[in-house]
Formats: sequence, structure tokens, C-alpha cells
Amino acid sequence: MAEEARSYPLLVTLIKYTRLPWYSTTIIITAVLALFLILAALLDSRLSDVSNWNFWRTHQDGLITIIYILAVYPLITKLRNQAIQAFRSLLLLENDAFDKVAANISKPNRRWELVAALSGIAITASLGQPWRMDWISAYWMNIYIIIISTIAWGLLGWLIYDIFVSIARISRLSRQNLKLDILDTEMLAPIARWSLGISFIFFGGISLNLILETPETLC
Repeated sequence: MAEEARSYPLLVTLIKYTRLPWYSTTIIITAVLALFLILAALLDSRLSDVSNWNFWRTHQDGLITIIYILAVYPLITKLRNQAIQAFRSLLLLENDAFDKVAANISKPNRRWELVAALSGIAITASLGQPWRMDWISAYWMNIYIIIISTIAWGLLGWLIYDIFVSIARISRLSRQNLKLDILDTEMLAPIARWSLGISFIFFGGISLNLILETPETLC
């Protein structure tokens, strides 16, 4: 089991431990974290704020980031695999040799995955500065925010690392001796879709966070 787990990216390994379908796990995580926010508001005697849209808009950016990453990662994986397989007909390699190359491209480096996740956590700690929070009137809310921000930035740091490693590894494939036909652009379409998909995913994440910002936080 341990050897099998190391063959998957960190996020995929964690989801597999639940033994549930990916999007079922995403829905459960969304519901549990939303309930934790309501519970934190109740413990801080701020339950009346739950009906206020600005309350959710202010405190759900971390949760939205988590859900967004969980929602788009299967698409990232699908596009990446299609881009890798597009090189099967472009590289002068036997099927077995290509399978080994493809496996090496997808093989995660667990140490650097953890470093990337911890770097994201360190960034949120330095930006959020939890020691400056108002721990008197919003004790449980602050604990919720710290936990959610830690998970969200850890996932974000890991995702950025995962994407950039994939870009570097696939770009090395493109520098090999390729069997190209300039009249057959369809062979390169999966690679183009992967590149465009990555751009849209980053753009979507940035846009989503801007929508969640309030005039106060933008100032």
C-alpha cells in the first residue's frame, strides 16, 4: 500500500485513503467545513451573522480555494495525461519504452511535494499573522480561519509545484527528436489543450478570489 501511494501525487493519495469517489469526497469536505464555520460562529455568539452574505464572502475564501483545487485537479490530470500520450506517435520509441517515459513524467517526488505544501503554509502564516488577530471576540472563528487558510495555501503551494513540474517534464519531451507532420496539426491538439487548460485554471482561480473580495479587503 505504501509503495502504491508513493506512485500517486500527494492529493490523489489523500483522496484515495477515503475510498470514496473524488467528487463525493469533495462534496463531503465542503459540507463538513461549512458546518465547522457555522459551529465556530455559534461558539463565538455570532450565529446571527451566518444569514449575512458578507459573512460568508469574508470567511469562505479559503474554503472556496480548497474546493476549487479539488474540483479542477481531475481535469488537470486528464489534460496532462492526454498531452503525454500525444507524444506516443511523435517519439521514435517502442510502446514499452514510451510507457516507461510516461511513467517517469507522472511519477511524483514526495519530498518536494511536501516542501511545496509547507512553503504555502509558511506564506499564509507570514501574511495572515495570526498573532495579531482579535482573539477575544472571535476566538473560534480565528481558529477556523487559521485551519482553513493552512489547508488552502498548503494545497495551493502543492498545486503550483505539481503543475510546474509537469510543464518542465513535458517540455523535455518536446525537445526530443519528434516525428512531426506540419499538415497534421491534430497530433499536437492535446498538448495545446493542456497548455490552454492550465492557463484557464490559473485565471479562474484568480478571478474567483477577486469575486470573493470585499471593498474593505481590496483597499
